Amino acid sequence: MNLLVNCPPSVTNMRKEFFIAARHILSAQEIRPKFLQVLDELMNEEILIGHGYTIRDALRPLAYSTLADLTHHIRSSLSLSKIARAIDVYGRNMHDHTLPFSIQQMSLRLILNLVECIRQRAVSATSANQGASATNAEDQNNEVFSGTARRLLLQTLNLCVLKAKVVADHYIPALESTCVLETGEEVTSNSAKQRPRSIHAYLFANISSFSSELNEVGSFTDKSVPASDFSNILNSGTDASKVHEPRIVEPLAKLQLSYTDVRTLVKALITGIRTVMTSMIQCPHDNTLQTNNVAPVSSTSPKQSISNRILSPDELVVLTEYFSYGMRMIDIVQFVSRDGRLYLRSQPSTKSPDERLLIETFALTFAQLNPISFHEIFSCKIHVSYSVF
Repeated sequence: MNLLVNCPPSVTNMRKEFFIAARHILSAQEIRPKFLQVLDELMNEEILIGHGYTIRDALRPLAYSTLADLTHHIRSSLSLSKIARAIDVYGRNMHDHTLPFSIQQMSLRLILNLVECIRQRAVSATSANQGASATNAEDQNNEVFSGTARRLLLQTLNLCVLKAKVVADHYIPALESTCVLETGEEVTSNSAKQRPRSIHAYLFANISSFSSELNEVGSFTDKSVPASDFSNILNSGTDASKVHEPRIVEPLAKLQLSYTDVRTLVKALITGIRTVMTSMIQCPHDNTLQTNNVAPVSSTSPKQSISNRILSPDELVVLTEYFSYGMRMIDIVQFVSRDGRLYLRSQPSTKSPDERLLIETFALTFAQLNPISFHEIFSCKIHVSYSVF
């Protein structure tokens, strides 16, 4: 850490050699836990990368991939405040189009890997509080209080749904506009004609509106936020976007995504969102949302399980939006890559096992919900499924 802090921020080559050496050092399993105490400082971009356009452009992918590798290997030892910090940093990277697509995908994978850690913290804390005395329960709540883990999962769900919105509204139409029918005819539908061939112009024209949507998530905060602020935000339930205004520091670069990239991203999002929802319905709500007539019972009892499966209004809004975007993302199964060209299936055909698994995973995301929450979503989105099928 002393070498990183004292290294001149403008010396690109020196910092690059430092990160290359750090990757070799961090490959030793016994050394990684020693960096747990300084993880918050490493997630400060001013310390990790430094200032200047050249150094940011050259070192951000290497720096964030090195930090992600460290975070992934010590994730089981992270507190909820450090997990919240990691979700904030890599949530921004997941939506940062100035970073290579591989780094965006890596950020998504890291965030989804942290989901299981959040669930384990919530389940273990609930069991400890129920079996301990009042004093022990109070000490335990200093680290994990009711609903904190669920709010982190909602933040993760928000990030994934925003990415699904970009895929459904822009990546899929951009691919469709380059398709030809399997018969050899060009796609001439009005919807395909009206959709842009590239999302580059859209991103520049609507950067203000798009950044305002990201602001609503509450995780795209200023990069210099101290780690202590995240604990306060979690404990108070305050929206992070109201504490620090988000900022976009660089213009968005033109994307060059292939069919394989988009298909991989769609699969990761649909699978990841199902994992988030599976973990969310196992985590307790805030005390204000818990049913008053439910007595303290074990975390595996039917009453508690049903209570956790009922979604809060904020969770319902996010998951309802995901239903619309997810239905459009599934259109990726209609594309066929053959002989270096992209074809659109002219008629229904037998789906491959991967395609069936993708559709089933999307359906199972909603099948595990409480019937009340399930009805709330489908009562206002039934027209979407009807128009698709």
